[in-house]
Amino acid sequence: MSLFKKFEITEKDNSKINSLLPEYLKKEVWYVNDFSDDHLGNKSLYNKHMEYCDSLKKQISNKKYSLEDLKNTFNSKLSEKIIIYNTEIVDANPLGMVDLGVIAKFGATSTGNRFENGFIGYAIENAIYKVWSESNIQYEELQKAKIALLKKTKDIYPSCNLLFKFEVDFREIGSSGNVFLYLRGTACKGKNEILDKTENLLNSQISKLELEIPKKQTELAEMESYLSKIPRSKASLKKILGK
Repeated sequence: MSLFKKFEITEKDNSKINSLLPEYLKKEVWYVNDFSDDHLGNKSLYNKHMEYCDSLKKQISNKKYSLEDLKNTFNSKLSEKIIIYNTEIVDANPLGMVDLGVIAKFGATSTGNRFENGFIGYAIENAIYKVWSESNIQYEELQKAKIALLKKTKDIYPSCNLLFKFEVDFREIGSSGNVFLYLRGTACKGKNEILDKTENLLNSQISKLELEIPKKQTELAEMESYLSKIPRSKASLKKILGK
């Protein structure tokens, strides 16, 4: 008769099962079917915990990636907050001159006469006016060049937070539509609250991740230690419970 006795989990068995589990998995009553996958797609207890461990691994990986990205782009993000002035230096300490030369594609070709191809000549000669900012590729190329100059400035002068005496020269290369941009300015250190706030925010994000990653790694190690204890099937459950 014992061969056909139905396998059931008793109240005492519930306590023993819970003693093998992490806190988040524990519950008052367990059923035999909890320990195997079913045709409806419900996961066994072991596979649920495996998925939880995998989710922790993914969280750790994402946090490591975010931390590495923050550190790699730290100076770049700060450089974009450098305030640019085209005036003489005011209330700041000069650190040194910085310049950059780039070739930009401004779209159309010309005869070489800066006024003959009306729009390009007008855009180049009136870069600070509304037509430049509204129209386009010329403005976008200048912005890219400015960002590149600021990144170079931050790399050369890490304490720089202001750029004075900013100037740009434009020279069309033949009739190709390509334009040589020469940007320059004086790197300075002074008051820049926007950059300071950005730096504090980035440092805070980095510190937070540096604390979270070890905690998640510790949690993962702890959760993985339960994989050898959790019954993988009904058969292993019976063995653990001595049925």
